[in-house]
Amino acid sequence: MRKKSKKGFTLVELVVTMVILGILAGITVPLYRNYIRRGRAQEGFMLLGSVSSALDAYWTEHGTFTGASGNGNTDLGNLNIDARGNTYFTSYTLETLTETRYTVSTEAEPGTDAEGISLTMTGGTDTRAEISVDFDD
Repeated sequence: MRKKSKKGFTLVELVVTMVILGILAGITVPLYRNYIRRGRAQEGFMLLGSVSSALDAYWTEHGTFTGASGNGNTDLGNLNIDARGNTYFTSYTLETLTETRYTVSTEAEPGTDAEGISLTMTGGTDTRAEISVDFDD
């Protein structure tokens, strides 16, 4: 009698392979999405970094943050920061301006891939600027 040669995979081997691929996809897809969102948030970090530098220069010249103005889009103000060329973060809001402290925020434009990401920066003459990020999921 002739022996049959075994060709191909058994059903069990295929099912085990599919389960392993499903587990790997379940782990890596959320990690990848988070990685992409953090990458998109970098544009907001860069915008707030520019605002921080401009506010520091304004304070050096005027001794206060209270007269600073602008939003980076429809009003460049005296900070003269133009964010209209950005993809996701095209404006900022000067929320709190005192003599020695400031709070600035920016939010991703609605309808973009970065929608739901917002950043807030606080700083002043006595501390380094700190930026917090909120990913609204």
